[in-house]
Amino acid sequence: MSAHPRRTPVRAILAVVVGALLVGVAPAWAGTPAAAGRSSGTKAKLETAQQELARIERQAIRTNARYVAATARLSLARQASIQAEQRGTEAKQQADQAARELGQLASDAYRAGPMAGAAAVLASDSPAELLHTAAMLSMVGENQAATARRFRQAQAATAASGARAQRGRDAASAAAADAHRLRDLAHQQLTRAVELLTQLRAQARQEERAAESRRLAAAQSALQSGPGEAPPAATAPGPAAGLPADAGLDPGDGAPGPDHLRPRTERARRLIVEEFGVTDIGGWRPSDSVSDDHPNGKALDVMMSGGGIPDPAHVELGWRIARWAQANAPALGVTYVIWQARIWSVARSSEGWRDYTTNFPYGAAVNPTTLHLNHVHISFA
Repeated sequence: MSAHPRRTPVRAILAVVVGALLVGVAPAWAGTPAAAGRSSGTKAKLETAQQELARIERQAIRTNARYVAATARLSLARQASIQAEQRGTEAKQQADQAARELGQLASDAYRAGPMAGAAAVLASDSPAELLHTAAMLSMVGENQAATARRFRQAQAATAASGARAQRGRDAASAAAADAHRLRDLAHQQLTRAVELLTQLRAQARQEERAAESRRLAAAQSALQSGPGEAPPAATAPGPAAGLPADAGLDPGDGAPGPDHLRPRTERARRLIVEEFGVTDIGGWRPSDSVSDDHPNGKALDVMMSGGGIPDPAHVELGWRIARWAQANAPALGVTYVIWQARIWSVARSSEGWRDYTTNFPYGAAVNPTTLHLNHVHISFA
């Protein structure tokens, strides 16, 4: 089985490409005095490089989503293989026990001789004893047949479990290979982004070079040191804690309002709309297979797309909202936040943004929604 790729996750590389490198690299030179002195050829090269960066940006987002799904499938396949092997072990034990019982029955029959049953019937002194002896012989025969059936069934179960375990190992191997391939693809995308940013650094106007140099240094550092365990957007210093003056005090849990949301949850929704301009925010639903936060009106889903993979600008916006909720967790009553297959919780705040796929709660339902690639989930106390 291939080695687990989780030690070198692709998300850190992609976050550098999508966030630190690409977001905000706009053709600001157009129409400026500095741009006026450039040749049309230089400006065309800059515009071409910018277009290529935007294309890589979109590729990186898609690669991230596919990588997260591949690692989730890998975990599920390994669990299925382990369970099938356990069932196979149990079935083999049952087959061995049935085989021992069959051996004992065969041994007893051999010692008694082939005519032992007939002799017992003929030796009966009365009709009642005759019927009793015949019934006992019939029971012995039925026990032998039942033991034989149990032996055959256990053998079949052992073979089936072995086949399922092998399929699980094959699926895990394929998922691991897919994850490794996607990680290599992300590395290629980052390398190409560094090359293009090098061109931008050499060609852009003087006042843009300092910012581009910082982005280039971040990309080169990620390329040389390898990917980390969390994207820079999750590990870089976040916003300072603080709510607007009209936020008011925490209204607490309280009874659900017209939208079935608790007062604390409704207040957070209002603040997100005012602070970030996002209006597509889900809240209450009647049931949930993972937790009771939504049914109890204690959770929000801040949508960054209509259901698919969001564009790079909305990935960055999602991180701003997630880090804002993290920074203001005490004032908002936040318990945990999930975004881009990462989770942060108050209870384990010292661990930072953890990998959400490690204990994936949705089983085989691996998609952008369950991995929280298209919406920021915020739960409240």
